[in-house]
Amino acid sequence: MRKLKWSVVAIFLLVGVIFPITAFAEYSNEPDGFRDLTWGTKFATVSSQMVFLESLPNDGRVYERPGDDLTMGQAKLTFIHYVFWRNKLAIIQIGVDNDSRVALRRELFEQYGKVELYNNCYLWGGDKTVIAFQRDNYRLLMYSRPLWEEMQQ
Repeated sequence: MRKLKWSVVAIFLLVGVIFPITAFAEYSNEPDGFRDLTWGTKFATVSSQMVFLESLPNDGRVYERPGDDLTMGQAKLTFIHYVFWRNKLAIIQIGVDNDSRVALRRELFEQYGKVELYNNCYLWGGDKTVIAFQRDNYRLLMYSRPLWEEMQQ
């Protein structure tokens, strides 16, 4: 079993504390999840597709889905992790190697619009989804804004 290469908790602190809400650029093509899964998908409906990786504080569990297409556009991904909070899909973590970093940024700009770099991060924010692409550590984080707000209560 492979351990996570980075902590979801650290990412939440980064996105929730360091970046003011005004740093997020709005986008018109806002997703409501990732690929075929929408935010809030119940784990029970996809459990047969998932492999457990680790538990997180506050009722979070991290999974991967064997057989996932590890590409986004021309970018080759190193992993896709699915975080379920209280058995609902809340976060997607995606890794990309250095050689595909530019291709992933290009794909994100094409899908969601070009944004300015802010503290080494490209940020998009909407009512349903927040996306943060961290340029220096080759990570993409997508999360449900409503579920994130629930986690803060």
